[in-house]
Amino acid sequence: MALVVQVQDSAEDVVLSRLFTPDSAAVLGIEIVEDSNLAARKHQVIGRVTGGSCDTSSEAPARLDLIRQAARKRADGVARVTCQKRGASLTRGCLSWIECAGDAIGWP
Repeated sequence: MALVVQVQDSAEDVVLSRLFTPDSAAVLGIEIVEDSNLAARKHQVIGRVTGGSCDTSSEAPARLDLIRQAARKRADGVARVTCQKRGASLTRGCLSWIECAGDAIGWP
């Protein structure tokens, strides 16, 4: 749930429209599910998803990209997530990057 205050013809409206993207609501509803929680709940695997980031200081940006990819598949969560540092990537344009992969899952 989000509260958005729209002020007509003001700078605040511009700031809010830049903070929220069309997939923001979908991303907020997706969780990374730990293996210990997965066994206790019925689920179905929708497909494999990957996410990556050139920011190697933390896995967080790559995990966020992973969640965005799961949102595009209309998943409820991502399970069995692993992250690895990778070498140079010409397609990403970075000398090193972090890639996270996992199973997009849905709750029946």
